[in-house]
Amino acid sequence: MCDPGPELPTAGLRVFAVAGEASGDRLLAPVVARLVSGGAEVFGLGGPLSIAAGLVPVVSAAGLAAHGLVEAAGALPATLHAFGRLRAAGIGADVALLVDFPEVNERLAAALRGRVPVVRLAPPQAWAWRPWRAAALRHNAANLCLFAFESEWLRAKGVHADWVGHPLADAPTPPWPEATGVALLPGSRSATVARLLPLIAPAVSALPRAWPVRLARAPGLDEAWLGEHLGLARARVEIVETVTEALAEATVAVAGAGTATLHAALAGRPVLTLARLHPASAAVARRLVQTPAFGLPNLVGGMPRLPELVQDEVTPANIEQAVRALATAAEAWRAPLLRLRLGLQRPDWAGRVARAVTAAVR
Repeated sequence: MCDPGPELPTAGLRVFAVAGEASGDRLLAPVVARLVSGGAEVFGLGGPLSIAAGLVPVVSAAGLAAHGLVEAAGALPATLHAFGRLRAAGIGADVALLVDFPEVNERLAAALRGRVPVVRLAPPQAWAWRPWRAAALRHNAANLCLFAFESEWLRAKGVHADWVGHPLADAPTPPWPEATGVALLPGSRSATVARLLPLIAPAVSALPRAWPVRLARAPGLDEAWLGEHLGLARARVEIVETVTEALAEATVAVAGAGTATLHAALAGRPVLTLARLHPASAAVARRLVQTPAFGLPNLVGGMPRLPELVQDEVTPANIEQAVRALATAAEAWRAPLLRLRLGLQRPDWAGRVARAVTAAVR
């Protein structure tokens, strides 16, 4: 349940909102609750959390998320159909709030330009790859960044950008468990999960049987399908519905590159980041990606580097070795991860974003 907090004067405001992935849904949901509590109508594309908070869906998010150039091509028909319906709905709004999901939201922002004020929350990571995308952000009414270094980078490029903090830094920290445990956070995109789980599974099978292992099932991913990709390790793994549940009994996490890495770190759990793309996507990424790391905790910086495995490094033996090393040193990571958490906090996160949305209409 989202806490709406103090009401905002948004009566009658029509807000078009789009978040096409589980991580974006978690960002959008508390903002929807704040806007709806003030009387706004919010409609567009969101997941179960945003819909529960009051968003009226125009299209379903199922099947739209892809990762990598080859994988995105496979989702193209569904994406194009959804885009047409979303564009038509967005033109009738007072303001648009586009959350992450660059495959669709970059095109929606261009389609709405000059018609509807656009607010980007978690704008494209131009600082990481395809830096020319920053130029398009200059047309937006507001660009709201989750990390301070993002807003600084964009402002240096002539983009109006504000740092709003990260909502995960405000979430309660789960108590530290008494025994070693492992959280598996492979992600919400089926193509990514299908590549990672068969490599994670043998590593899990080789870990001590006394260590509980929980896997967070993203919305839209079938439990039986996950079980098939886990193979013989399925008997060792408890599948749960949220990242928070998976982390509750964990002292270490294994996550696909993305928001889950930060979720684990801000919960005080050291995390192993796995980044493995389709070979064709990886070949392109090697030429375009400009960052020295893939895990968000490492990109934010300010603490020792957490381990990462990339492409051919993602093997069962390497995963097992990294997990055992992290588990041995898990207690030592608690203080650095707390500092990371404090550095990302800003008061009244959802209210800060909601006020930026309403201000864009004026």
